[in-house]
Amino acid sequence: MALNRVQRPTRTTETPKQPQRSTAPKRTATPQKASPKKSGGTDRSSKLKQKIQNNQKRVKMGKGIFRDDVSVDFYTPKAGEHIVDIVPFDMGPDSPIFRGKPLTVEGDPDYVLDLWVHYGEGVGADQSVICLAQTFEKKCPICEHRQQLMADGETEKADQLKSKRRTIYNVVSYDSRADEAKGVQVWNVAFFYIEKHLLKLAKQPIRSGRTDIDPYINFASEFSDGKSISFEIDDKGEYAEYGGHKLLDRDYDLPQEVIEGAHQLDQLINIPEYEDVYQLHYMEEETTEGEEDFQVPEEDEVEETSVPARGRGRARQPEPVVEEEVQEDTEESQDEVVEDVQEEIEETPPPKPARRARMPKQKEPVVEDENPCIGEGTFGVDNGNLNECDECSVFDSCFEEGERLKSQDKPKTPRGRSRR
Repeated sequence: MALNRVQRPTRTTETPKQPQRSTAPKRTATPQKASPKKSGGTDRSSKLKQKIQNNQKRVKMGKGIFRDDVSVDFYTPKAGEHIVDIVPFDMGPDSPIFRGKPLTVEGDPDYVLDLWVHYGEGVGADQSVICLAQTFEKKCPICEHRQQLMADGETEKADQLKSKRRTIYNVVSYDSRADEAKGVQVWNVAFFYIEKHLLKLAKQPIRSGRTDIDPYINFASEFSDGKSISFEIDDKGEYAEYGGHKLLDRDYDLPQEVIEGAHQLDQLINIPEYEDVYQLHYMEEETTEGEEDFQVPEEDEVEETSVPARGRGRARQPEPVVEEEVQEDTEESQDEVVEDVQEEIEETPPPKPARRARMPKQKEPVVEDENPCIGEGTFGVDNGNLNECDECSVFDSCFEEGERLKSQDKPKTPRGRSRR
């Protein structure tokens, strides 16, 4: 590129008599004449373009658990009372796996998609990605990193990598005529807000010996034996609380257009590959144009080698110079050298991470007079209740703040204050 800059004045003086170009900035016109063949221009330009494309893909990767090529209406209930009907769907080929088998066989009906999600991933720590280990019983680089941290005694950092349980439903909302007119909507909500309560309500107590009563309530049936779900969200305090869960009798079947409008939920989600999650988690990028493309370790290497550091803990590894010292030392015996090297490794603190690290929770600054919620909600109040919760880097802190507020009888933390 420096060569092109040297040639620019020469090329400009070759055409000083062209009046039609005299009013145009020389800096704009000159690059159009520069030869891309010099200084490796074509190859360098191609690499830079590819770099931009790779970064765009990497930043976009894991942005949410839903695919970008699907368009659905999402149900986002606010404070107040709510009534919804759950609409069952036929499971597709991507059912979550449990004990080596699909939770629901392809083609069989189901009413919920039960997932585990990692939050706070990516370059900006604002992305979410499905946990491959707990959802599909596959290798998950984030879970592997968490196990490494646990083995190193970094419990607090390991806790930051825990996945969160989410449940996705097809629902028809009767909150308003406008909401009902939308038809089937997709409801993405934390497991402990709804599903945990529904599973308790679905089993009714019966007297011993009664066999004529089914103890299990099929609340998700599309026919009149199904139930409407009633609940309320209270935000009178400084936190949102789901309560009042009830199963309401109904005297109608779900309309055929509603049944046909149910989304095949497993086909709405973005199921990443191991390599995608690895790159997203460790944020690996090429630093120079001469470096080789990023390579994800083979499966055997994943189990045998230490997990790269990501600001949440670094595996201790001997530096390459240690081996050179052993080879160059000819005066000491090999056993003595190895013993000295081992002592040096134990005494040498692990190197500091080169990339920006996400700090442990207690070291993060407290945000004063600012609501860290990335949506239109309130920190500690609307946790798991907004679409933005899937992309939120402070999801855990928000939930913990809500739990903390619930357990206190004294005046609550003012709105907008973050306890991270």
